Amino acid sequence: MERFAGGKRKVVFLLGNAPSITTFSISHLNKFGYTFGVNRILLHGNPHAVVICDREPYWQMLGRFRAYNGVKIFANQTFDPQVKCRQEETPPIPEFEFLSYNVTTDGRLTIPTFNVRKGIMSGANIAVQALQILIACGFTTIGILGVDLVYKHGNTHFWGDGSSYGAVPVNASRSIRAFRLIKQAVPSYSIFNLSPVVGPLSSVFLSMHINDFMEKYC
Repeated sequence: MERFAGGKRKVVFLLGNAPSITTFSISHLNKFGYTFGVNRILLHGNPHAVVICDREPYWQMLGRFRAYNGVKIFANQTFDPQVKCRQEETPPIPEFEFLSYNVTTDGRLTIPTFNVRKGIMSGANIAVQALQILIACGFTTIGILGVDLVYKHGNTHFWGDGSSYGAVPVNASRSIRAFRLIKQAVPSYSIFNLSPVVGPLSSVFLSMHINDFMEKYC
């Protein structure tokens, strides 16, 4: 992950999988900053990096990962047979190059240390983990897109219904608490919610129109 630290681009976009992400072109965003997507983001476009924790999206996206030339970042627990993960089969260590991070498995919400080796807070949402990874990489100006946390049955993600994978209101509330702890740890960082959807993330990070964000920071 050190390859991103000290890079020429000082802005990074965190790309979630909410339906609103389809209003943004990843190839266009790539021109203005680094892009870190999560889970099935490759179904929408090719960011500079992809972060995966759970096995189900890993298995579904494996073919795309093999063809993807960007940076692949996987949680170590994805390949640990001792970690129970919705009963999906534990995948073998992939043959292609990837970076790894540790995620805490005790479920506690604490002030994060942003230490990808010792373990980062899970937060019931891959975007919580990805944000900590971005901060660990040294980014201080971050725009969050497609992390709406507005779960409507049948349309929780741009690719369909993820309610059986944890996209439920109780986990949304837990994610918001985790995001608040991250903000508490780095209060001076410029982290903005760029989603056009009014959702609970706006209660943590200031909302800004993406055009205004690009004009000011890119």
